[in-house]
Amino acid sequence: RETIELRSSANTRVPVEIHHFSRAGMSSQRVAVLSYYLIDGAYAPDVSLLRSKLWRLKRDVRYVVQVQIACDASLDPDQAEQAVSTFAADSADTIRALIENAVAEAKYERRK
Repeated sequence: RETIELRSSANTRVPVEIHHFSRAGMSSQRVAVLSYYLIDGAYAPDVSLLRSKLWRLKRDVRYVVQVQIACDASLDPDQAEQAVSTFAADSADTIRALIENAVAEAKYERRK
């Protein structure tokens, strides 16, 4: 497990974790998985931000999203890591905007 920091297309800091998994046997498989959490619009590489918010009883958590991006790493693990990192950086702002819009729409619908 490795924690790195990416920059989104809007130059937002996106801390992520990258995991490498392998399955041994006749047809060995390797996979690179990048993951991060989006907690009320804030990026976090793991659940620690969520835990800290929940410990403070005054803080409500509106939403939590876990993003996981996986890529076959059987041929070249470095290329797989680069692929998931590039996709995560390019999509982070769009994912956050989609979630924020959905939360705002759901809040509006509840008021009707």
